[in-house]
Amino acid sequence: MTLPHPKLFAATMRPPSFIIRRPNDGTPLSLDCSAISASPLFACRIIRNASALSRKSWQAIPLTPRRAPCWAPPILAGYTWAASLSRLGELTQATQILQEYEKSDLSPDAILLVGQLWTDMADYARAVASFLRALDRDPSLARAHYFAGLAQLRWDHTNEALEEFNAALKLTPDDPDAKIGLGYVYLQQNKQTEAKDIFRSVIATHPENGNAHYQLGKLLLNAGNVQEAVTELEAAARALPQTDYVHYQLQAAYRKESRTAEADRELQVYKELKAKNRQLTVPRPMERP
Repeated sequence: MTLPHPKLFAATMRPPSFIIRRPNDGTPLSLDCSAISASPLFACRIIRNASALSRKSWQAIPLTPRRAPCWAPPILAGYTWAASLSRLGELTQATQILQEYEKSDLSPDAILLVGQLWTDMADYARAVASFLRALDRDPSLARAHYFAGLAQLRWDHTNEALEEFNAALKLTPDDPDAKIGLGYVYLQQNKQTEAKDIFRSVIATHPENGNAHYQLGKLLLNAGNVQEAVTELEAAARALPQTDYVHYQLQAAYRKESRTAEADRELQVYKELKAKNRQLTVPRPMERP
């Protein structure tokens, strides 16, 4: 998923310093954020990915900035802290932090950032409220409609998701993400022909979009169009080589064509990526706060 535009803060503001510390021996891994002050969301992504490592061996620890706390952009530090807690399953603490930031006078882009984290935490009501708040501040913010559509889709509000994706496309008609969102809605509505048409339209204008190739390939495979499905799934695997389920679908397609050696190769890639991803995933608690 594409993140919102990263220029949330003035270029003169210095992002906070962060490390990942190994609890058993205290060995730190420094992450120098000063070089990416123009793109603070990248710093968030670093911390967020790092905090997905097993809590038994790693912890994400925000450190005090080298200068006074005012040098740390509050939403960057708070978002990173909340995202890290969320990835570690500490949803109650993450919720408390986000609720405090919602009381602030945030920019529309910052509100989008908060809304995305609510979506990641499966609190779709708060997520949608955040995206609507961003749109109140800036009605031209197409990404707010897109993210609202994703939240509504995960909330099983199909009609509302359809409205949001269409609203995004009115503002940015060639947005491949919003088009793929429409495809997801059509799949939930069992409109497979419409979904195929959407995915094909994305591929026509954005041939590098691996997600569109994957979704179309999966539909073609289920419909028995194996040869065409293989073509699409091979394109998806080239575009998304680290995505395990793409390789799984490709091995299934190869197997239907009796291409056993290639199927076995893709199955092995799938198993290796699946094992790697499992090591980087922290289970979430069953109950929300």
